[in-house]
Amino acid sequence: MGGNTFHFQGFSLSQEGCGMRISTDGILLAAWAMPSVCPARAIDLGAGTGLIAFLLAKRFPSLPIDAFEIDPPSASCLRRNLENYPYMHSIRVIEGDFVTLYPKCYATSVVDLIVCNPPYYSEGPATRHPSRELARYSRSLATSEIFESAAYLLPPEGKLAMITPYDQRNKLITEAYSRGLRLSRAMAVVTIEGKAPKRLLSEWVPTCDVPPVTISQLDTLTIRNRDNSYTDEYASYVAPYYLKERKKEC
Repeated sequence: MGGNTFHFQGFSLSQEGCGMRISTDGILLAAWAMPSVCPARAIDLGAGTGLIAFLLAKRFPSLPIDAFEIDPPSASCLRRNLENYPYMHSIRVIEGDFVTLYPKCYATSVVDLIVCNPPYYSEGPATRHPSRELARYSRSLATSEIFESAAYLLPPEGKLAMITPYDQRNKLITEAYSRGLRLSRAMAVVTIEGKAPKRLLSEWVPTCDVPPVTISQLDTLTIRNRDNSYTDEYASYVAPYYLKERKKEC
């Protein structure tokens, strides 16, 4: 995925000026969270280049999607990407702070799917790139704020899907439950066969007074075999999205 342009089936995305570049995390999240039935409205929270919004729109051309992006250079990158996208009419770019904007944006609208590849780290070294810092550090969008907004927006059948570090799993369960959400399903992501899980794909739904649960046994997705080749399972996840001639390069 070198360079500033990434090619998918049916569209290409520029990464020029975007704080969060396209990664395996975003593609896995989009594939894992893809609903079987078209939602009423979806939110791509922290949209970056627009990867998740674009993949949702490709699967459901009539689905209204709001792509929230707080970082102005990243929002500009997203708008440029939309210019040549066949399903651009279904994606609305909203630039600004989601936590401030969502009560006004959805006073009367139904949102039943939120997909978020959130900032992972609570703190870290400063960089020369403010956009990169916004994308990496949770001071711009904490998981507690994501859960609180999702609990406000989602109807009983609504879903929030995220990808986060695996070692945050129990903290997330407690944090979500205190804000009205519970874990519905999850998958551990292992980067190389034999290593400990690195990421957690998780889906959260309104609690309906169901007690919180802990993660005991999880389905696991392994990305690479010990010889560094891609596993068949991972290849099947990304096959619908990557260009076929580039499948082995993902």
